[in-house]
Amino acid sequence: MDENRANILETSDRIIQQLGELVVFFEDQTIMNIYLQNKVIHKLFEDNEDMDVNKLELYHIQFTMTLIELLDKIKKKNERFVGMMKSEIELNNDMMQKLRKAIALEGSFEGEKVQQALRVSRSIYNFHKILSSQSRDYPFMENTSAFGLKFYKEYFFEVDPQLLDVLISYSSSDVYRNSYGAIGRTLLTNLAANSYAIDFFAGIRIGNLMAEIYRIRNHGMFFLFVPSKNLFLEVEMSLFPEKDEWITLLSKKESSIKELTLKNIELEKNIKTNIRKLDEDIAELLKENLKKITDIDFLADLENVDIQANTLKAMLETKMI
Repeated sequence: MDENRANILETSDRIIQQLGELVVFFEDQTIMNIYLQNKVIHKLFEDNEDMDVNKLELYHIQFTMTLIELLDKIKKKNERFVGMMKSEIELNNDMMQKLRKAIALEGSFEGEKVQQALRVSRSIYNFHKILSSQSRDYPFMENTSAFGLKFYKEYFFEVDPQLLDVLISYSSSDVYRNSYGAIGRTLLTNLAANSYAIDFFAGIRIGNLMAEIYRIRNHGMFFLFVPSKNLFLEVEMSLFPEKDEWITLLSKKESSIKELTLKNIELEKNIKTNIRKLDEDIAELLKENLKKITDIDFLADLENVDIQANTLKAMLETKMI
């Protein structure tokens, strides 16, 4: 076997291997049949030394390499599209992880806010005793600041900074106060009448100031507690039109996780479908290719492949992506 013939047959074998890799990727029957037909054509030239092996080289240039180029472009396009879907899945997984952590923290928050309400209740009771006895003892022995510092990022809601003055301003005649803190007179009366029983409603951030809103149990009165100032003032809830959203916001985390999980399942299905996707016009083109190279007349006249191959090459190139 002369060197030129050996080189062409070796190159032909490599080209067919390339096509075989695309068969594995696309798992398409038509591409498989084209691959098998290429092996038949290769074998035909390999077993018949009297045939002009240069025609095999030309066949691959005109038919096989053009087809491989087309399929490679489709493969890369599909991989890019699938890559985007995989990135979306990763982002969704990250978000779900954050939501799960938030829900776990929420369990801690639910328990802590009950304890915080008890601490604030005891602080008010002690403050009331100090005010009544006109003692100079420090009434706020409870650590009421730690709760806000721990949870403000996740669970305290931003409110309009312009509300600051409205919320924390008061007339000296409307409050009981000493050097340690201040509390609204009407508020303290209602608290004492209800045994200082209170429930945490929400935490808010007003600019750099953190505050907590409580409701007197079995009573319609709400009040604002500012830990940094030991300030307790009645608050009008109509100032917070978004208060209903505060109540429902935390419960949305579970539904968000469910939605993201379902979305990821759908994306996984789409990945399996789209990684090997061949558009209908491409599928038809492949069938035309297969029909051409398996045609009896084509095989019989394989040595005169030039004109027939050029026709198919032009047809393939018009469908390049």
